[in-house]
Formats: sequence, structure tokens, C-alpha cells
Amino acid sequence: MGMHDEFENAVTAISQMSFADTSSPEINTHEINSHYLGGLLAAYDLSFNHRLLQKAIEVGDMLYAAFDTPNRMPIIHWDLHRAARQEEQIAEEAVSASELGSFILEFTRLSQITGDQKYHDAAQRVMAALERHQDSTKLAGMWPVVLNPRTEFFDGDFYTMGAEVDSLYKSLPTAYALLGGQNPMYRKMYEKFTRTAAGHSLFRPMSAGGKDVLVPGSVRVTMTENGKPRTHL
Repeated sequence: MGMHDEFENAVTAISQMSFADTSSPEINTHEINSHYLGGLLAAYDLSFNHRLLQKAIEVGDMLYAAFDTPNRMPIIHWDLHRAARQEEQIAEEAVSASELGSFILEFTRLSQITGDQKYHDAAQRVMAALERHQDSTKLAGMWPVVLNPRTEFFDGDFYTMGAEVDSLYKSLPTAYALLGGQNPMYRKMYEKFTRTAAGHSLFRPMSAGGKDVLVPGSVRVTMTENGKPRTHL
């Protein structure tokens, strides 16, 4: 856009910021990852300004500490003061699917730029857990809106393609492309999701002139007396 002076002023301001502490009792690591880390990495990829990369590493290292739990699942609503005091950290029992699966793109890109695999490995472990459970949810192929990362028990009954899970589904083909197609897991996960969504989540509404339009809806799954799932759109 030609706004080089404005960009330089912004980089200077960012380079003087400290992410080492906050007065807030907790931070949302999902939001910090997508907005702070994602923004810094995007700005670096456009400018190759190493001050931005240094800040991205600073934020990435801070978020990496949120994965220091017994099962390496990240804490989303994270008290970083407790982490700084080296107190025990345990993953939460209820977070949205988008929050849990939100780290793979930014962490992978940070690993690609720095050559340090620890960021990608941390996010990859989470995605591998999601893959393991993808076929065993109540609506096989999709994940419920709310997940339990502490127990890795993903047995919710509410499914959607919208808020609280959409960024997880969108990250699958993007991660596949970002990794150059070298990890087929992400393509398989996305294909399973689209097949299930096409069969259960899409409906054809009444429209003027009978236009061929499909709309995504939310699905609640209940179990019948013989133990089989029944979907309600």
C-alpha cells in the first residue's frame, strides 16, 4: 500500500512492547495465537523485518509454556503467573474445538521460519489427538463444539460448521498446503469432515424460484434405545 513510514513506526512500537507480564489474571491463548502471533508472522512474511520475528518468537515461547501439561494439551484460559511460578498446570475440561485446534498454522509457520521444530511438534500432538478421535465421536467425521482436552474425551452431542469450530475445519486444508502436502493426515481429516457435513449438516432451504442453495446447519445427536445415533438438524 506504500505506507512504509507508517509500517516502520508500527514495527518500532511493537519492538518496544513486552509480552513477559500482564495484569490480567489469565489470557486466552487461542486469541493470542491467532491475533498476536499470526499478525506478527504475517507482517514478517511481508517485510522480512527481524524485529517482528523476534517478537513472534517471544510470543511463541510464551504460548509454548501453556502446553506444559501432563498430556501436552494446551491450556486455553491460561494463568501465566502460575506458570511463571512453576506451579502445576492441567488442561481444562471444556473448551471449544476451535480453541483447541487453533495452533497448528501459526506454530508450524514459526517452526518453518526459525528451524525450531518444538512449536510444530506441540501443535501437531494436539491435531494427532483430534485425528485419533475423529471416527469415534457421536457424529463420526466431525468434532463436537465442546471438547475435554484434560481427558481427551470428545463425546459431545452438538455439532456445527459455524462458530466455535469453524476455524478448526478451515485449518485442515490450510495446514495441508502449508506443509506442502507432506503430511496426508490433514487432507484425510478434511475429506472425512466434508463427507459427514454433506450428509448431516447441510440442508436445502425454501428459496425464491427454487434456487439450488445449500445452507449449513447445527446438528444435535441423541442415542436411540438400541444405542444407535439419531441426528436432529
